[in-house]
Amino acid sequence: MNNSIKKVTEDIEERFNFNTAISFIMELVNALYYYKERVILEKRNIGILQEALDSVVLLLAPFIPHVTEELWQILGKKDSVHNQSWPTYDKSAIIKDEIEIVIQINGKIKDKILVSLDLEQKEIEKRALNNEKILELIKDKNIIKIIGVPGKLVNIVIK
Repeated sequence: MNNSIKKVTEDIEERFNFNTAISFIMELVNALYYYKERVILEKRNIGILQEALDSVVLLLAPFIPHVTEELWQILGKKDSVHNQSWPTYDKSAIIKDEIEIVIQINGKIKDKILVSLDLEQKEIEKRALNNEKILELIKDKNIIKIIGVPGKLVNIVIK
């Protein structure tokens, strides 16, 4: 949520990129749907959901003022949405410590893995080769070479 607030704020205040600001709000809404549908009911934190919904409405307010005013009232708020302060974010909470690496075989995506941001490329390639799904796909094949693009992908060329 912090990262979405940061991106929307930067897009509106600094770059005037309204389309991408709305796109980031959509990402936040999708994350809320994911949280609602995938997190076990007993483990859901209603406070987090409420804060996220409040933030979505506040972030949308400059774009659709009348609708957000209605939504703000539906959320049980007394004051106008336009009298609220802009949502803030915790800079330390948006620092990435993991990245998603795509694993390809002969240029076709076969899987993705999460690895530590500071992991060496050789170790990433080793993990890609030891991935269960990849092991199954290359078990009887001859590996010609491994092409690694740091921070992005590992492509295993087989014959």
